Amino acid sequence: MSTSGNSEGNSPINILQAGKHAIIYGLGVILTQSIGFVLIPIYTHYLTPADYGVLEILNRTSEIINILIGAGLALTVIRFFTLEESDRMKKAVVSTSIIFIVLFGAILIGIILAYSSNLTNLLFGTTNKNSLVILSIVICYTELMFVIPMAFVQAKVNSVLFISFSLFKFILGLTINIYFVAFLKWNVAGVLYASFD
Repeated sequence: MSTSGNSEGNSPINILQAGKHAIIYGLGVILTQSIGFVLIPIYTHYLTPADYGVLEILNRTSEIINILIGAGLALTVIRFFTLEESDRMKKAVVSTSIIFIVLFGAILIGIILAYSSNLTNLLFGTTNKNSLVILSIVICYTELMFVIPMAFVQAKVNSVLFISFSLFKFILGLTINIYFVAFLKWNVAGVLYASFD
C-alpha cells in the first residue's frame, strides 16, 4: 500500500510540475541578478574605475552581513513550511522567521551602524565614504525584509507570483538605476539608492 502512495508522489505529472516550478524560480532568480549585467553600458559610461571599486567593496560587505543575519533562513522556512501539515504551524514557521530576522537584524545592523566610521576606515582607509557605508548597511537590512516573504511564496508553490514580482523588480530597478546614474549623475550613491527597489 505504501508502494502505491510513493508511486503517486513520484508520478510523471508531479515530477513535471516540480520541474516547471523549478525552471520558473530559476528564471526569477536569473532575472533579478542580471540587472547588473544589463546596466554595464550605463555603468561604464557614468562610473569611474574607482567608483566600481567602492561598489565592489560595499557589495561584498553587504553579502557578509546578509550571511550573518539570514544564512540559510529562506531554505529553512521552505523546508519546515512544507513539512508542517496544519495551517497554524505553517503560520508559526513564517511568523517566527520574520520576528527573528527583524529583531536580530535590527540589533546587528544597529551595532554595525554605531561603529560605521570604524568600518569605513577599515574598508577604505578613510572616513569620507561613511555616508555610502551607512546607506549600504541600511539597504542591506531592507533587502532582508524580502527574504521570508519570497520564501513563503516559494513554499506555497506560487511560481507565477514569484516570476511576476521578479519581473516587476527587474523593470523597476532598471528604470531607477538609469534615472539616478544617467540623469541625476549620483554615481555610487545612485546605484545604492536604486537598490531600494
